[in-house]
Amino acid sequence: MKLLIAPWGDPKNWRHAKYKINDKEYISKTSFIPIYLHEDVDKGIIFILDTLAESYTCIYDEHCIKLNIECFLKECIKEMKEKYGLNKKINYELVLCPGIGKWNRYEYRGTIYHYMLQVLLSIIREVRDNKCRIIVDLTHGINYMPTALLIVVSFLKKINKDIELRIYNSQPYPLNVKEIPTLNIERLGLELESSDIIIKGWQRFKDNVIDWNLISKDVLEVFEILYLTINYGLQSMLLLLKNYNWNNIMQEVEQYLFERKIDRKIFDEKIEYKFKDILLTDINIDTIFNLTIIMYYVYYYLNKLKNIIDNIIRNNSISDRDVEEFINILKDKILKEKIRFEYEEVKRKQSRSLTEITEREMRNYVAHQGFDLNIIEQGKDDRIILKKDAVSYLNKLKEKLIREWLGNTIMI
Repeated sequence: MKLLIAPWGDPKNWRHAKYKINDKEYISKTSFIPIYLHEDVDKGIIFILDTLAESYTCIYDEHCIKLNIECFLKECIKEMKEKYGLNKKINYELVLCPGIGKWNRYEYRGTIYHYMLQVLLSIIREVRDNKCRIIVDLTHGINYMPTALLIVVSFLKKINKDIELRIYNSQPYPLNVKEIPTLNIERLGLELESSDIIIKGWQRFKDNVIDWNLISKDVLEVFEILYLTINYGLQSMLLLLKNYNWNNIMQEVEQYLFERKIDRKIFDEKIEYKFKDILLTDINIDTIFNLTIIMYYVYYYLNKLKNIIDNIIRNNSISDRDVEEFINILKDKILKEKIRFEYEEVKRKQSRSLTEITEREMRNYVAHQGFDLNIIEQGKDDRIILKKDAVSYLNKLKEKLIREWLGNTIMI
């Protein structure tokens, strides 16, 4: 899939330009359509702020905002069809994002996290767990919109390794020109790296999101298992997932990501924003944004690891095939060789009686990529058999790792 995303300000006073991309030129009031055609996009999303309300009407009206932006975009598409015989259908969605600050009559009680949460949910609902090219057009974004959008995309790309990112920007429109200017649309050679700390203060906020009835304790525990599995390359940790109802977990995560939305509440000319009946305030909005990143993490890796998890739980073992499939998902060259080496080594060793989980045992478990003699029953030519009581041992080990190693912050 090819998804074009673009932050927009107010297009009311935009003028025609001759947008040039590679060897083609298009006269249009927006770079969105030339990039759409150049990349042969499947769908475009345009992010606009609800502070545009007072540009088009004297009262706050979500429908009116979208209607005016849509009229502008449809007129641009019509022009392109008439001038260039455009045959490709432009498939697009307008997404209204929470605004920030006082604008004439209304006060918009959003923050940058409100905007980022709306962008995050909108992109996740298109990308899901698929391989995808995300094309970003920064040309018409204003203030914090382009930067915050790029931060969101960098977070998603860190989780979903199958996302390819392309970023475009047009030259600025010159002042005081009488003729239509030629503006080059350039692809920016940016390599986005998100901050290591995506989920801030995990131990501190996970109790809050349960109390707010946003997500169940089971889903959050599954995240912890997946996090340790992926971050440290600990495939045997997936055995713990036999304690959970898969269908319920996935249904809960999908409902959170694909059905919930940001609602608006207008009171005394103040516009506030809610998510599942929770008022989004300065106190909780960053927590909910980080939780949404976690939910996508769970959704993405449960789908990617499904066959491996099924095999491990059903057979109480890890096979050569499971290891190779796991390695391909991680896509880390150093970790690949380490996992292969430790897996082959443990197949040739004798298991031992379960021991008390000490700091040394934790370090050994991680150092050997989870192929720990404490949980191995025996090794065969094509697999290792896990002990029947390995789940209890792994569960204690997981709690100790989360509590003592990861402390108050989990880093993806």
